Amino acid sequence: MKYKQGIIYLLLLFLIVGCGGGSSSDSSSSGEPSIPPTDPLPPPITDIDCKNTDSDHLGENTSEYWCAYVNTRDEATGLFDPSYSEKSETILADFSFAGYMRGELPLPDTSNLDNYDVYDVTDFGAIANDDVSDKSAIKALVANIAEDRKGKTDYKPAMIYFPKGQFILNDSSDMVFIHPDLTEKELEQLQPIVIYLDNVVIRGEGSDTILFMKEKFLPVNPKEMWSTPYMLRIGAPYSSVSARANVIGDASAFSTKTIQVSQTRGFGIGDAIELSSKVTDPKVIDMFIEPYVFEKKHGNTMWTSLKSGLIRKSKHMIVDIQSNRLILDSPIPHDVQSNHNWNVTKIGSYSNIGVENLVLRGNWQDKFVHHGSADHDGAYSLLSLGRANNSWVRNVEFHDVNRALDISNSFNITNVNVSITGNGGHSAISVVNSNNILSKEIRDTANTWH
Repeated sequence: MKYKQGIIYLLLLFLIVGCGGGSSSDSSSSGEPSIPPTDPLPPPITDIDCKNTDSDHLGENTSEYWCAYVNTRDEATGLFDPSYSEKSETILADFSFAGYMRGELPLPDTSNLDNYDVYDVTDFGAIANDDVSDKSAIKALVANIAEDRKGKTDYKPAMIYFPKGQFILNDSSDMVFIHPDLTEKELEQLQPIVIYLDNVVIRGEGSDTILFMKEKFLPVNPKEMWSTPYMLRIGAPYSSVSARANVIGDASAFSTKTIQVSQTRGFGIGDAIELSSKVTDPKVIDMFIEPYVFEKKHGNTMWTSLKSGLIRKSKHMIVDIQSNRLILDSPIPHDVQSNHNWNVTKIGSYSNIGVENLVLRGNWQDKFVHHGSADHDGAYSLLSLGRANNSWVRNVEFHDVNRALDISNSFNITNVNVSITGNGGHSAISVVNSNNILSKEIRDTANTWH
């Protein structure tokens, strides 16, 4: 039995956090996708027996939908059996592969420091509670880890350790040479603390460790209020495509971990890949987004991102290659049809990244106005985990922030025991272009907008 903590927590398989228009009593003009009238939910199945009669799974009040889920499992793989005859709407989706290591292992025990190369920020000049920026010390520490690893392929995970006290991540002294006349690239690279490292844990001493973003950031593009960088940006850097293949076989959603491709040259075991498809036929798009509708208003589509086509994607790790077949670490969550332009691309992704046991504090004090300005939308944005896999954020409090946590272009991430407190801002946890993300024990007492 795999290590699971139940199928249903607050699971985010594919979550896109967006910003719609203002509210209105007329749902057709609210700027949000409307749900057309639909038939009521299908009635419970009454003529089906659960294959699994174990008392842990079946009782007198067992849901018929759970029975449908049990009965649709392939006996050999435990995945969905596409030969099952019942309607798809009676079958629960399988979210059990979400989170760190697909839920098969607990999060790492980071208390044994012998398993880590420990880098204490105070050894690099950071001083707690002195009201002086520690940004340069933290950047020096990160550079030191990269230097220590140079030329090595086998090394211990690194731990960036913050003892008790408050450390300043950004203040007015750090912004002296930051001004709107800088290029977008300079504003993107010079403002945040960027940690392009795998196998690294940022760890504090719980609520006694506070990382304080005292001074706000500027947006990369003043015309794009959402373009302000995050204070801590962790994960893999962008890399150009080094391997690509067309998908030449079909598969039913959640029924297989195997994908048949035109060629496997350039792919290897342990590579991260993205499986994606783009369809432009409006009828096919309508089918995929049902029961939502492809709305139009005043001659313009409200779902502007669908004008150029609907993109479906998921990210996985290659665990084996057999002839022209890629064997993946988790089931394919889409119905794959080769005539829908499916392809597989090798992507950059770092693993075993953890942020834990600390408070990330911003300095947002105003009353939030949605899209009021770049400051309102993102002046104090704290943590971004991008191009990462099998990583985690746990026991972290975000206080007085505009945006707390961003998960992007990632897969198999666990967020656990995360709280958003203080003055409410723009977004709590956003998940974009990512899959198999498990978020549980999340508390938002700041009443964040999203």
